[in-house]
Formats: sequence, structure tokens, C-alpha cells
Amino acid sequence: MNSNNSSDITDLDLYKLLGITTNASQDEIKKAYRKAALSAHPDKGGSEELFKKISYAYFVLGSDEKRSEYDENYNGTAETIISGI
Repeated sequence: MNSNNSSDITDLDLYKLLGITTNASQDEIKKAYRKAALSAHPDKGGSEELFKKISYAYFVLGSDEKRSEYDENYNGTAETIISGI
């Protein structure tokens, strides 16, 4: 496993990861998460690393407060969100 996984997560564009636009509704985010999580789930033959990234994207974008903070601070990294975990 890669030793710099945290930097892999902080360099993500969470919207692209879920395949949604920045103006997606909470319902659209939830549907996109479920679809992506199912296809990436390790028990279904997917990648554990990708599954963790998808879960993190939903953790942030699925919360109005975290999503707002991410949108305000996103500049190629999500470190400000991770530090709040």
C-alpha cells in the first residue's frame, strides 16, 4: 500500500470522483455515491483504495456544512477538510 495515501486523498477533486457537477443536489450526490461505491467495493472485486476515496468524497459532499467549507477552500487540495476530521 502506498505510504502517502493521505496526500492522494487531499489532491482529489471530489466532484469528479463521484462524476457529478458542483451544483448537484444531495439526492444526486447520494445516487452517485451509491453507484460508485458499489462498483469500487472490495467485496465486489473493486479497489479498496478507490472505495476509501469515494467514501471520503461522500463524507464531505454529503454534508452541507463540509461541502460548503470544501467549496470555499478547494484549491487542488482538501487538507482543510481533513484537518477537521
